[in-house]
Amino acid sequence: MKVVAISGYQDSGKTTLVERLVPALAARGTVATVKSIHHDVDIDTPGKDTHRHRSAGADAVVGVTPSFTFQVTTDGTAEDRDPDASLDRALQHLDDEYDFVVAEGFKTATVPTILVGDIEESAVAGPVLARVDEPRETDVAALADRIAGLPDAD
Repeated sequence: MKVVAISGYQDSGKTTLVERLVPALAARGTVATVKSIHHDVDIDTPGKDTHRHRSAGADAVVGVTPSFTFQVTTDGTAEDRDPDASLDRALQHLDDEYDFVVAEGFKTATVPTILVGDIEESAVAGPVLARVDEPRETDVAALADRIAGLPDAD
């Protein structure tokens, strides 16, 4: 399973990039997304980021809030409210059954990271894979190729 984080400040275009990147990765294998959510939410609300990830074609979407972690599958079924809110725990939920995981947010994760907007490299813990200034104009096929070339996560 290859894992990449998409990090940037609020309203920088992170979800837009995820929406464009998921189909490009789905052409190469199965895709799950993980969304860092800084407040408790209703699960899979239309128009919200986790719903947008699923609508973009993610096979599974995991949401991580301050108090629980949840997973939504392609049929819209929500399951497994877990009190551990971390990327590592979210990846355990996915259980290596996906080829790619795109994690939106998670600046402290040590996975390869795509920076969106004017976020500084020092604001993220992982190695910088790429920088995207305009998510709507980005060559997502080239980004997907770079992600496909990453080693599998530990």
